[in-house]
Amino acid sequence: MKLKNILLACLTLILTFLLGACSSNVSDPSLDNWSKYEEKKQITIGFDNTFVPMGFE
Repeated sequence: MKLKNILLACLTLILTFLLGACSSNVSDPSLDNWSKYEEKKQITIGFDNTFVPMGFE
């Protein structure tokens, strides 16, 4: 019974830390570049052809 209570307490602590780690933070507005894309009205998307598996022959 004592071992069961210790395991339950450890599991509760682990779950509490995991749920706390998943909490969201307010995003930093200086990292948001959407206003630049709205001004340009253009988004460039590309890929590196030399990166595996894209460059696999």
